[in-house]
Order: sequence, then structure tokens, then C-alpha cells
Amino acid sequence: MTIPFRLKIKSGEKGLTCRVSQNAYDPTAPDNPPDVRAFMEKDWQISNWQTTVGVAYRSASFSQDRLAHFPDGYPVRIADMDFHYADKNVSFYGHSRIALTLRSSHYGFIDCGVTGDSADEAARTWAPLADQADKIVNSFVLDAD
Repeated sequence: MTIPFRLKIKSGEKGLTCRVSQNAYDPTAPDNPPDVRAFMEKDWQISNWQTTVGVAYRSASFSQDRLAHFPDGYPVRIADMDFHYADKNVSFYGHSRIALTLRSSHYGFIDCGVTGDSADEAARTWAPLADQADKIVNSFVLDAD
């Protein structure tokens, strides 16, 4: 049994917040792709970001989707996400860079971003931190089974 792993890193009050997560994945479950490598490399569509990551937000839009590979050649998807989160207690906007991969029995992602009271504030906060976020996200490696 795989135990979920989550790590949150925050770099200062107006800095990046990065979340790393790893969880079990069942390729035999309905609607899950049985060949995750083909899914990540050939069958991926930008709309897959919404169903895998964006469901946690009221609205999320994804851009700059690209395929990358871990040092062992395994595929990972990387994208930018603009989002708005709201519930009855809190509301904020944000921008982040995300890397996501699926392995045979687990999946993992890293999400490094910023938040603000408006989309414009999040964009202004993001601009000077984009290179730092890129370095962190590109260093993400999810170990093989």
C-alpha cells in the first residue's frame, strides 16, 4: 500500500509556495489510461489538466503545456495554471507552474505558485519568481516502482 506523501515549501510572505504530492494510482480503474506512458507522451490533451489538477479550483486555465522527461526517460507534463479559488470563507487568485507524471502504480506532481487578491496581483507577484519556480519544477523526479 502506498502512503500519500505531501510536502509544502513556502519561501517568504510574498514568495513561492510549492506543493509536492505522491499518491497511489490504479491503471485498471475505469477511466484511467492503462498505458500511462502512451497517455503522457501521445494521448495527452490540455483538457486533461482540468480533470487531473483543475478540479480543485472553481476556475483554472492551463497554458504552455509541454512534454519533458525525467533523467531515466520517463515522461512528465509541465504547464502553467491561472486559477481562482473561492468558498464561503476565502477567495484568492493565483498562478503556478505544475509538473505531473503517472507511473504504473503511483502518480506525483509539484505545483509552485503565488496567490493574490486579484489576477493582476498574482501576475505581478509571479513575474520576478518565474525563473525560481521553473528551476524547482524542473528538478521534480518521481521514483520508479
